[in-house]
Amino acid sequence: LPPAVGLVADAARRPHVLVAEDNVICQRVAKRMLESLDCTVDVASHGLEAVTMVKAAPWAYDLVLMDLRMPVMDGIDAATQIRQQLGLASLPIVAFTAEVGEEVRELCREARFDGFLPKPAERAALAAEIDRLVVSPGAGRASATGGSCGCPGDDKLLGDGGGRQGPAARECGSNLNNVDRKNCEQAQTDPGAGELVPPGLRVLLVEDNAICQKVALKMLDRLGCAVDTALNGLEGSNAAVEAAAAGRGYDLVLMDLRMPVMDGIEATVKVRRELGAAGPPVLAFTAEVRALTGVNLV
Repeated sequence: LPPAVGLVADAARRPHVLVAEDNVICQRVAKRMLESLDCTVDVASHGLEAVTMVKAAPWAYDLVLMDLRMPVMDGIDAATQIRQQLGLASLPIVAFTAEVGEEVRELCREARFDGFLPKPAERAALAAEIDRLVVSPGAGRASATGGSCGCPGDDKLLGDGGGRQGPAARECGSNLNNVDRKNCEQAQTDPGAGELVPPGLRVLLVEDNAICQKVALKMLDRLGCAVDTALNGLEGSNAAVEAAAAGRGYDLVLMDLRMPVMDGIEATVKVRRELGAAGPPVLAFTAEVRALTGVNLV
């Protein structure tokens, strides 16, 4: 069968999928899985490459499977450019990521993703997304409304790519929207949260990963914090020291551990050495739990 040259009109034509993924192993797994589903596949190694490929042939792709954490340009920015700068509101874009928190899903909704596939993706879940968004988008979205809100389809972000919710979003997907709204309202109105986080708390977020930075900024903003950011340990430690010297020191530093130029441990040691007891509290902001053994950041 020939590859698709636009939106697939029927199941007799092979969907053409763009996989935007920087990890070579994940690229191979996704490509093999898609080919087993009778798709043809192109691969981009980062978000900017994906945007460039779509821009060069906007009619060629029936679906974009977009990782979120990538170098050069992350998946959120890439999807935003495809939607806004290229004006491709109807091209289905599905988030393909290990980042499964509600804040990440909210970022994907704001960037107008059409679906969300957690890694490692199962073949059946990927096949369901292709059927829902590409092979039979009308029937696929309608069928998603028929299940209970605990079905796999309920994890979808479900929209038409133009900022409007489809029927599945209004029915089954509405549960996810309500959960996010509830979480947002609770963060803003919970008396306990207000007591723990004083309004206007000055926070320095030291984080090199764009997705983690965006998620943390959204959470801190909900708590009423005033946030500055730094992309590596050297930049972060310098910012903390300079702010203290100017009499506007930070109330808290959230410090990632794995960063280029200078890691979080070295950066914290530098802050402690230069500011001593007058320095701000430093909290490790990391998935590297074992790396904290014997380390006193605070």
